[in-house]
Formats: sequence, structure tokens, C-alpha cells
Amino acid sequence: MSAATGPALTRRARTGAPQAVQVADAWHLWKNVGEAVEKTVAAHCTCVRAVFEKPPTPGPTTAPTGDDGPVAASIGTLDVCGRERRLVVRTRGRFALVQGLLREGASLESICHQLQLDRSTVRRFGRATCIDELLVKAVNRSTILDAYRPHLHQRWSEGCHDTAQLHREITAFGFPGGIQTVRRYLRNFTPSVPVPAPRPAPRPRRVVRWIMTNPDNLPDGDTLSLKEIRAGCPELDAVTDHVATSPR
Repeated sequence: MSAATGPALTRRARTGAPQAVQVADAWHLWKNVGEAVEKTVAAHCTCVRAVFEKPPTPGPTTAPTGDDGPVAASIGTLDVCGRERRLVVRTRGRFALVQGLLREGASLESICHQLQLDRSTVRRFGRATCIDELLVKAVNRSTILDAYRPHLHQRWSEGCHDTAQLHREITAFGFPGGIQTVRRYLRNFTPSVPVPAPRPAPRPRRVVRWIMTNPDNLPDGDTLSLKEIRAGCPELDAVTDHVATSPR
């Protein structure tokens, strides 16, 4: 008599011993789980590609603060890169030095000599009750570049860091100043950080291996990649949870 296998064997077992309880061994159970994971990963490979094509999200930036407390972030105090403008930094430094020397009992004449500043400047910094009082006047001071700053900021953000080119562009709009004025204004700007190229998406078999592997045995890099995938695909997140609770 030929040996019965597969479904035929199952039917015969049910007929011959209907009271028996069918028991599946752990290996076959785990194999079935793996096959289900493979199908799910294959069905959601576009989700995996989308996760790895997405550019990284920049972290939050905070406005710089000084010893006299934070200055409200504004287009007046910060440059296009989010840093304090050079004028603001210089004003802070001079205010701290003048106020410190005055507290030590130095005269206006000696402060002028030590800091190489004229008397009117030292008097202005000495009479100020707080740094904000000086900054408001400093950042709101009008210049011939005021009308052209939005264009310079936009073009810089777009990747144009050629001072001569930027000067030609705003000159065409009516800017009357020379290139040195533009160069001084852009001096503290830094080139934009290039966006990293998309990472190659892992092959489906590799994703299946990450899901099927005990999390304690996954390298840190693979753990982070799987975490990204789970965040970007609810279905793969659910199947990973299911695997984690399945007997191994």
C-alpha cells in the first residue's frame, strides 16, 4: 500500500481517529510564519522603498542666547542660516566689555583707549540699560541692501553662493552699491548642507530576515532600519509584532 502524504494523510487521520487532536511541530509552525512574512514584505516593497527614498528630517534649531538672556529670533537678528548676524554678535561683545569696565570703575577715556572705540560709541553702550535696547537700533538700521535682502536669501537657499553673480542680479533690479557691500553682507552665510542621496532600499529577503530575527540578535544598524520601516508601513509593523509574539 502506498504511503499517504499531505492533505490525503490528514483526511485519513480525521476519519480513522476523529477524537485525536492534531499537533503541529514548532519547525512547521515557524516555517508557516516565515512564508506569511515573505508574502507580506513582497506586497509592501513599495513602502520599504519609500522609507529609504525619503530625505532625513532636519532636527529643530534654536536661536542663540547670550549672557543677558535670549533675543527673540527674527529676520533682523539672525542670518539665513539661523545664526546671529555678525553685527549682533559684535554689539553683544562691546556691550559686555563696556559694562564690565564701568563696573570696575574705569573712566570713559580709559575704555575708549582699551577698546579702540570713539567716545560717542562708549557713551552709547554705557548708557544702555540692556542689550535689547542696543539690538533694536542695530538690526533696524536701514541700509541700501534692505530692498534686496529677500532676493539674496532666496537665491542663497537655492544654492547660488557666487557673490559676483548675486551682485549682478540685484544690480539689474536697481541696487546702487558695489560688490563689496554684498560680500560683507554674505560673509557670515554658510553653504547649505547638501541633501544626502537616497539610500538603496534593502532587498525583500533582507527585510524578512530582520523581521524573523530575535531583536536581541540584530545589529544596531539593522534595528534602526527595521524601526524606520515599521514607522512607514503599518502592515509591516503589525506583522513584526505578530512574529515577536510567535513561538520560536
